[in-house]
Amino acid sequence: MTDTPMTPGREQEIRTLDLLELMSDRSAPVISGHLAVLLAEVDRLRGDVDELRHIHVNTLPRLLHEIQHHKDGKARWRARAETAEARVAELEAQRDAVLALHRKHSDSDHCFADDETWPCQTRTALGAP
Repeated sequence: MTDTPMTPGREQEIRTLDLLELMSDRSAPVISGHLAVLLAEVDRLRGDVDELRHIHVNTLPRLLHEIQHHKDGKARWRARAETAEARVAELEAQRDAVLALHRKHSDSDHCFADDETWPCQTRTALGAP
């Protein structure tokens, strides 16, 4: 077997080859059948190559763009979440500071900070006991 490239001219030569001129009446149909299977496989593979080329040229760039778009979106949401978590921590610290001021008098049922009846409205609003 040789490594002859399958040029369009060579393929046309193979497709139009008259095997009866080259071999016996008994061998020609068998070889012709094998040749038909081989040419059908060449056609099928060309179709696969065309489909893969279409995917590579049209689908792949779009998918890569969508992946990058989602990565960018994920990064934006992660940054927002980190900002929100920092804000929650800040608000919790402020809440704790306010609750530390609004504590019960040791000798009465009143709030130390605003002298309201215990529990004061501030502690109630902040959900503290």
